[in-house]
Amino acid sequence: MLNKFSDESLNVIVKAREESGILQHNHVGCEHLLLGLLHSNDKQLKFVWEKCEVVLEEVRNSLKKIMEPSIPFIQRESIVFSPKAIQLFQWAESRSINRNSKYIEPFDLLYVLLEEDISIACSVLKEEYDLTFEMLKRGLHEIEAL
Repeated sequence: MLNKFSDESLNVIVKAREESGILQHNHVGCEHLLLGLLHSNDKQLKFVWEKCEVVLEEVRNSLKKIMEPSIPFIQRESIVFSPKAIQLFQWAESRSINRNSKYIEPFDLLYVLLEEDISIACSVLKEEYDLTFEMLKRGLHEIEAL
C-alpha cells in the first residue's frame, strides 16, 4: 500500500515511526501519524498548523501524559501499524481517489483523521488546543479552494 503515498506522505510515515520510538511505542498509530504530520513541510499543513497555533512539542508532551510506553519496548526494523492507522490509510486512499489523485497526500491523512475522530490524537487537538474539528476542517477547505 505504501506505493500509493506521495513522497511527502511517506516522509510523514517515517517521522511517525521516529515519534513512535521517542514515545517508546511498539506500533505506529494515529497519534504518531499526527506527530508526523506536524513535522511535514507540506505548505497546506503548515498553513493549518500556523493558523491553529498547533506546536509539535506541545502535542508530543500531551500524548506522553496520556499514553504509556510499551512494556517491553521493542525497536523493530519494520513498521507495525495499528488497526486504526490502517483504517485511516484506507479512508485517505478513498479521499485521494475522490480528488482524482494517484497519490495519498499529507492533506488527505489530516482530513480523514479529523473527519473520522477515531483517536487520542483528535482528543488532544480538541482538548489541549480548544479546537473544534469544524474549525480545522474550515481551514482545510480554505486551502482546497486556493
